[in-house]
Amino acid sequence: MIRSMTGYGSAAAESPALRATVTVRSLNHRFLELIVHLSRRLLPLEREIKDLVQSCLSRGRVEVSVQASFPAAETGDVVVASRPLVASFVRTLRDMQNEFGLDGNVAVSDLVRFPGALERVEMPLSGESEPHREVVRLVAQALEGLAEMRRAEGGRVEADLLKSLAAIERGAERLQGLSEASREARRQGLEERLRVICGELGLDGPRAAALRGARGQAPRLPGPGAGAGGQHPREQGGGRGGRARDRQPQGRSREAAGAGPER
Repeated sequence: MIRSMTGYGSAAAESPALRATVTVRSLNHRFLELIVHLSRRLLPLEREIKDLVQSCLSRGRVEVSVQASFPAAETGDVVVASRPLVASFVRTLRDMQNEFGLDGNVAVSDLVRFPGALERVEMPLSGESEPHREVVRLVAQALEGLAEMRRAEGGRVEADLLKSLAAIERGAERLQGLSEASREARRQGLEERLRVICGELGLDGPRAAALRGARGQAPRLPGPGAGAGGQHPREQGGGRGGRARDRQPQGRSREAAGAGPER
């Protein structure tokens, strides 16, 4: 069965403990090229996801993307400040106060308004947790959808190929029939022409049959002035040329006989 190398599969799940979406795309490629997009929390699943994909696919450029959040899970995430960025904000604000004579002090509320001052760090997901197992099941489900699409696309390609082959076979049979009919028509035409020529030349039945039976060789037809034997009258010794050649030796004989010794 033919299978296409392009396809798409997806799977999603939503529960109090997990909201996740998995997408798998594949394109044509000579070998298996695997790309996996995971958040920091899902990095421990990378090796398991790659092994799962390699067990299902052997060729193609495959891209796996996993988006997941854990609303009610005890994740242990922490919020940290980007200290180099915060220090730069404080120095810049104080320089502006001194330069322009502004009142007031720099407060924490001023700093948290700046993007990037605080960052949430996601802790890696435990490999034995239920969300872990659910994400892996979603990847397997997305791979099944991808494989089904590739089989369907390959079936359409196979149907198109079989249809084209059937059309080619019908065309070949038609050409063969036309070739045989044309060959038979040419043969009949040549036989009819040969009969007409034999009738015009007055050839008898056996000679005409001999001409018609010569296969693979062009028949040697006598010229318009040929006689009943197929030879030209001059070749038969008739006509002026033949009589002249017949009289020439007799004249020479008389000359030889009349020439006697000189007295």
